[in-house]
Amino acid sequence: MVERMASILRRLRQRQEGSATVEFALIGPMFILLMLGIFQFSIVMQAYAALGCAAADVQRQVVTQGQTGNKLTTAQMRDTAIAVASSAPYFIRADQLTLVRVDPVSTSRVAGASEYTLTMTYQAPVVVWITSLTFSTTYTRSIFLKV
Repeated sequence: MVERMASILRRLRQRQEGSATVEFALIGPMFILLMLGIFQFSIVMQAYAALGCAAADVQRQVVTQGQTGNKLTTAQMRDTAIAVASSAPYFIRADQLTLVRVDPVSTSRVAGASEYTLTMTYQAPVVVWITSLTFSTTYTRSIFLKV
């Protein structure tokens, strides 16, 4: 009986059919989760970069309007930020912009200029999880307007 068991074990050790399946069953789920996590992280980072570039475009438009004598209110700056972020090339969904604020700063860091803080928070889409996880990213930028 012992000899028969030893011969069966020897044959099993020598055979390699199905070893790739067993290895994939052990390592595959972790690899797939890692790849999905990297994919989700890249979506959040792309949203952060889009917010930063959109905020720079908003700053450029507000400063340009201010230099031509058209001083925008904080509500107009906010509307401009939503319009810029949700249009090309950023295509950030306006319904997922959970916070867009333009706040005047009481003491400006630059003499002879009014300072405003533009804050944009975006709820990044979750594509790799079944439950209700949320990934939000916030970008803040200062806007200086000549008084």
